[in-house]
Order: sequence, then structure tokens, then C-alpha cells
Amino acid sequence: MFLLAKLEKGDRAFCFTSGMAALTAVTHLVERGQEIVVGEDIYGGSDRLLSKVTPKTGIVVKWVDTSDLHEVASAIGPRTKLMWLESPASPRQQISDIRKIAKMARAYGALVLVKNSIITAVGTWNRHCDALSDKIYSWT
Repeated sequence: MFLLAKLEKGDRAFCFTSGMAALTAVTHLVERGQEIVVGEDIYGGSDRLLSKVTPKTGIVVKWVDTSDLHEVASAIGPRTKLMWLESPASPRQQISDIRKIAKMARAYGALVLVKNSIITAVGTWNRHCDALSDKIYSWT
């Protein structure tokens, strides 16, 4: 695990049997009554997790166009515990300004997740996410 954490420029890493198992685990960091703000253009499995499963636990899920910074800013607030991003998003390849969104989320103490299954974290993409997100899911 140490080598994986080092590749991701993190202090620790966790391995799961699937990307969806990792994403489900992250939702357990959010408590009843807290919010997840998520991009509307996300992988279908993540969409179902956040639209069908997570709300049953009392977690509020807010869907936003993450390419619209004003919309993101108006959705994030004191009850926001997790900002969930994909960039480039799947399936429409929507691009979000990860740096600016992470700054907005951190202002409220929210965790930032950048889920990516299109580009490898090693190399270019990782440099853009350094010190921006708390959880980066990138390898399947």
C-alpha cells in the first residue's frame, strides 16, 4: 500500500475489489443530514449509488453542473461534507475546474473526491490534483 500511496502522492492508500466498492466506502464518511454535492454528468453506477441508495440513509445529494462555478458555489454550504467530482466526466467528457471547486468545498470543511476512470493518475492528471482532493479514485 505504501507504494500506491507514494504514486498517488498521498500518505495512505486503500485497495478495493472494484471502483464501486471504493465509492460506496467513501459515502460512509458522510452522516445522516449531511450533504454530498455531485456533478450531474457522472458514471452510471455512481449515479445509481447516489440517486437510489445513498438518500435512503438520510444523506442529501445535490446535483449540479460542475462546469458552472456559480451553480457549484450556490450548492456548497455548511452541511456539505463531500464534493464529488469527475473530470473529465463520464459519459459526456465534461471538464470541471477542480482547483476552484476544491477551494470552495474546503472553505466549508468538505472533503473533495475526484473520481476518474478515463485518465490514469500517474503523470499529467495527478499533477493537476496534487493537494486538491482528499480522495482520488483513479485505478480499476
